[in-house]
Amino acid sequence: DASIPGRYGFRRRSEQREVALQAIWRCSARLVEAEVDGAPETEAVHCGITWSDIPPGLDPAEGELDEARASRKRDQVTSLAGNVLEMMADGARVVEFGAGSGHLGILLAYLRPDAQVVLVETKEY
Repeated sequence: DASIPGRYGFRRRSEQREVALQAIWRCSARLVEAEVDGAPETEAVHCGITWSDIPPGLDPAEGELDEARASRKRDQVTSLAGNVLEMMADGARVVEFGAGSGHLGILLAYLRPDAQVVLVETKEY
């Protein structure tokens, strides 16, 4: 079992994750690079979210963030959502790895109820 500390030479889980990510990249780098090379160049898309129209629990600025941080967080989520929404086909299946608190994935699920959105996060919240 690779999760047993020290058994495979890892002193920390972060070392284990790093090795796993490197192995995944070795296997998928050519595919990712071919896809990126063949993709048309586009500018960042902003999906025009009016946060006051979004249900309260979906706004990443809610909680204990100061106004500057809340504004940056909204901008980040808006920019990412705009790009993802542009790429999503009808009935798309989306997996967000490293979803954190889920702001992006939950917003996508709200904006596109036809899509199946799965959030994956290793941290316990």
